[in-house]
Amino acid sequence: MAPLLLVVVTLLFALAPLLFATVPPVFALVFVFVPLVPLVPLVPLVPSAPLAPLAPLAPVPLVCRLAPLSFVLVFWVVSVTRA
Repeated sequence: MAPLLLVVVTLLFALAPLLFATVPPVFALVFVFVPLVPLVPLVPLVPSAPLAPLAPLAPVPLVCRLAPLSFVLVFWVVSVTRA
């Protein structure tokens, strides 16, 4: 399941330049912040659980974290240099 999800997310961010050209900037911000979500530790949302265990529930490989973000950064650099 994880490799399939990685392929889908990678394709989505590979198509980000087309999406940035057709969607409003508010929706484009989603493509900037979504790749950062795996970097945030998942905290169990149980009231009785202490906040000490900030480790992710399932470890996410570094490649899965950085691949979508790299597409966004490449597009951002290209868009800044074009402007």
